[in-house]
Amino acid sequence: MPIFKGPNFTTMYKIWIFLFASCVLISACSNDVDINDDWQEQAVIYALLDPTDSIQEVRVQKTFLGQGDVYEMSTINDSIYYTDSIQVSIQTLEDGNPTGTEIMLVPQSISKVSGDFATDDHIIYVTENLDGVLDRDFAYRVKVKNIDTGYEAYGDTYLVGEFYITKPQSPTINFMTTVKMEMEWKHAEYSGVYQMIMRFHYEEDGVMTYLDMPFNQREVGTDYNNPGVTEQFEINRFYSHLEKNIEPSFTKKRIAKGVELFLYSGGDNYTLYTNLSESSGSLVEERPEFTNVINGAGLVSSRAMMTSANIFANNPVQDYYLLANAAIDSLVCGYRTADLHFGKIEVLPSNAIDTIYCFN
Repeated sequence: MPIFKGPNFTTMYKIWIFLFASCVLISACSNDVDINDDWQEQAVIYALLDPTDSIQEVRVQKTFLGQGDVYEMSTINDSIYYTDSIQVSIQTLEDGNPTGTEIMLVPQSISKVSGDFATDDHIIYVTENLDGVLDRDFAYRVKVKNIDTGYEAYGDTYLVGEFYITKPQSPTINFMTTVKMEMEWKHAEYSGVYQMIMRFHYEEDGVMTYLDMPFNQREVGTDYNNPGVTEQFEINRFYSHLEKNIEPSFTKKRIAKGVELFLYSGGDNYTLYTNLSESSGSLVEERPEFTNVINGAGLVSSRAMMTSANIFANNPVQDYYLLANAAIDSLVCGYRTADLHFGKIEVLPSNAIDTIYCFN
């Protein structure tokens, strides 16, 4: 059975007669069609409050309406940014009501990368001094007020709770085992998504540098009593990532220093916002719009970051995981990374220190 059955010829004939008569009537009344409705002020607010940072940033734009090429209009700075006097503030909430003194943010200009929209620099609003230090015990409101018109828009959010990495606990990591490495961390309250980044620290010609290996985002439920969240790491990815992202060289001298884990967390509203913004892959789709900004549009949520440094809080000489000897041997002479010219530091019988390379 077909999903859709079209009308027969008689029905189609009647429809065309009706459409033709309607067009004649409309054209007789007016030759001008105005597709633009009356403009109404609407702020667009983007804020991810971070309890692990001492500076908070808020981006404020506005919607615009006009006739002509929308992309051309978007390159005009005052199309998307306010030229009126506006106040941007952060305030604590108690039982959903603002309390205490408003933290006022100041405008700051940042360089714009090439691309669409306004050709001038971006404008963001930032906290000053220690005003950006926020307390996880409170919810917060981000508010924009137009001094010239009296218009206000705001969004509320809880802050991502505390979380920390619990695995691996060993001070060394061995990428030469045949099993997956398990990483685990405490689930943060008001968090909906995580992303892990593994940072490989190494020395190149005497200068410290690093290479990041990002993981896919990991969505979690809202059961904050969950004792932990786990991530399985395919250990072979480590050498493959180095092979693809470090330039081969037999003249550069490289020494592995260790691995650090960075864990980023995003709030519930951020998770919902990104899910609705992603394409489903369908050629024909209508994505629902999400905003938690009252009398405006955009997103007010929270994020936080922590590292594996908590594992080494009581270790005075080590800040991150060291590579096991087997992992270093594979890095120096393994088939994926031998031409990256990493060396292995060895202590000779005379107590002298030497660096051994696979190819000298």
